[in-house]
Amino acid sequence: MSLNKLGKDELKIVAEELNLTVPEGAKIAGLKNLIINSDAYKNDKELVQSAIDYALAEIKNKRLDSETKLEFERIKLAQLHKQLELANIQKNLPQNPDIRNPSVFETAANCNVETLLKSVKTLTIPIPSRVESYNLFFQSLEKAFKIKEVPEQFKCEILLNILGERVNNLLVHVSEEELNNYMKDKYSEWQTFRALLDSGRETCLISNECANKLRLKTERINTLISCLNDASMVVNGCVKVAISNQNKSFERELDMLVVKKITDFIPQKALEINSDFYNFVELADSKFNVPGKIDLLLGANIFYELLKPERIKIKDLQLLLVNSVFGYIVTGNLDSINETKVHCGLIRDEDLNKNLEKFWKLEEMVEPIVKNKERLICEEHYANTHFRTNEGNYVVAMPLKKEPSCLGNSKDIALKRLGSL
Repeated sequence: MSLNKLGKDELKIVAEELNLTVPEGAKIAGLKNLIINSDAYKNDKELVQSAIDYALAEIKNKRLDSETKLEFERIKLAQLHKQLELANIQKNLPQNPDIRNPSVFETAANCNVETLLKSVKTLTIPIPSRVESYNLFFQSLEKAFKIKEVPEQFKCEILLNILGERVNNLLVHVSEEELNNYMKDKYSEWQTFRALLDSGRETCLISNECANKLRLKTERINTLISCLNDASMVVNGCVKVAISNQNKSFERELDMLVVKKITDFIPQKALEINSDFYNFVELADSKFNVPGKIDLLLGANIFYELLKPERIKIKDLQLLLVNSVFGYIVTGNLDSINETKVHCGLIRDEDLNKNLEKFWKLEEMVEPIVKNKERLICEEHYANTHFRTNEGNYVVAMPLKKEPSCLGNSKDIALKRLGSL
């Protein structure tokens, strides 16, 4: 849980997530001090780590959105260049009625392009010098086209005249719907990853590295995963992932929890298989015997949907091939592999630290309590007045700070008031 690598924007998000008031114009050093001095930072490390993870994911998503918009605008710019080239060709065509399109010729006869150009220029804001302001420019241009009812065939020519030499620096305004469709097309390319099937896991998992490679947008959650030996871990991110086999006969969209690491390399070391069975069947992973990282974990919610009934037992080997929608999965054990290290997945260091902290507190020497005058009087009073009854109960006299005589003759006063009733 380090704040040193966080920038100003990330620190602001962390502070807001911790319900801290961020002063205007706060700098990085001030934001760090604000977070470090907060009660949450001192007492709830998990909450702070959750806020840091969320801040990093939020900044990452904003950066990806910005890069995607920029790339999409470049594509639209290339398309616009083509349209402008066509407009130039149309503009330079010979003024021969037999060559020109009759419908365009009739429209041109009824509409004066120069008049439309002047009207549109009047209704459109000046061409901005900064790229970020082109959105407003194109919004005003679209309104001008609509108000003046400019025909489609004249829009490119009018735009060419307005922009002039600034066409090369143009970035086209993109609507949100177009952007979403483009992102869907751009990132729908299938990529191959290594997955582990686990019927004992209720949820599906994806590594943080894999989610970043797929450029998935992370949805913030706060859920607890129970693991082996009563260990637990907090997960703060969830993504939607589409999985498929190679021939696309099986496709599913799954919600997956994002974790830093699913497991160690599997297998732990290269396996020597003295058999050529994988030459006769289609394996889900042709490199199953080579150590590799696990990117996905597919849990019980889809586990049995992936399996098929075919089974193949390999002679002389304790291996079983199980058919699945991805191909045959290799399972079993090899007697030749004698590992002194056994992998135990899904355990969190923070839980171990908490247990060690409890151990330290149990073994910690209790400091002697400093006794003041009142504490000494109480102990002396208890020692002089307490006794134990036959029933086993302890009895002690009522401790008084002052003698009852300081109250005066209150009994007579009470009796007089009682008699006057």
